Amino acid sequence: MKQLNPKLVTVIRNFLKGARLAKFDASVEVLNKSIAEGQWIKRGSVKADSGFYQGLGKIRYDYFTFKRGSDDAAALYFCLQWGQPFKLRGKNLDLGIKTSYKLAADQGTPINLPENVVRAWVELCEEKRAAADELHAARPKPVLTKIGLSPKVTKTLKEMDLDIDISSIRMPPISYYMDQARDPKTQQLLFNHDGSKKMERVYYVKWPAKTKFDATRFYQPGTCEACGKYIPSNMFVPILAEDNKTKKSVGMWLGCDCSRNIFGVKDIGMRRNNDGKK
Repeated sequence: MKQLNPKLVTVIRNFLKGARLAKFDASVEVLNKSIAEGQWIKRGSVKADSGFYQGLGKIRYDYFTFKRGSDDAAALYFCLQWGQPFKLRGKNLDLGIKTSYKLAADQGTPINLPENVVRAWVELCEEKRAAADELHAARPKPVLTKIGLSPKVTKTLKEMDLDIDISSIRMPPISYYMDQARDPKTQQLLFNHDGSKKMERVYYVKWPAKTKFDATRFYQPGTCEACGKYIPSNMFVPILAEDNKTKKSVGMWLGCDCSRNIFGVKDIGMRRNNDGKK
């Protein structure tokens, strides 16, 4: 794994200021340390994203024009605004950057956005994505407990009415989409200082087709499917396994404790959505 290109990092460092620069520096440091070790350092996968997710600044979409088409315009906009990867299709590609490209500061004052900064950011986001993918792939596989070692574990699985193929236990792939943020208490839509929508990542599980979701006895929204207890935090670990009885894929939402103690899958969990579908 290659560390982030220092020349690209320098270009972005010279452009960013204040808190944005501090977050960017922290993310670059975490990424490079993880790359050097060949695996994520503690909390690395979370910290590595914060300095890129902030983007280059609050972009005013009305200043944004792109001559290659609306799809590319949107992709580049998301890259500059939230650090989402936007793959260049050639080193000499004309991005259509003009001097009219501007960012909006918090006070609403337009700031010039140089082409070299745009190019450096686009390439750096792609490097960050590639490095993160390799680091995710290098993660050790979960250590799975063996059914029957503990009477409590055996009893719990029998109560779930499942005959799980132990070798098939795994976490399904996680993805996300961008949506307008809402106030956690009032659920009202949130906006930035310049009136633009405040966006956030909404994570969801990419369950395989024909996954069965009500296979366990404790299947009920808001509860752990292993023990039937209500989880106030609503943080669950999605588990995917094959049922020896039905020969079908079974999708389950488990509380973090049960996920670790019963299936040996340690994870901080995520907000549960109905069937894991977007």
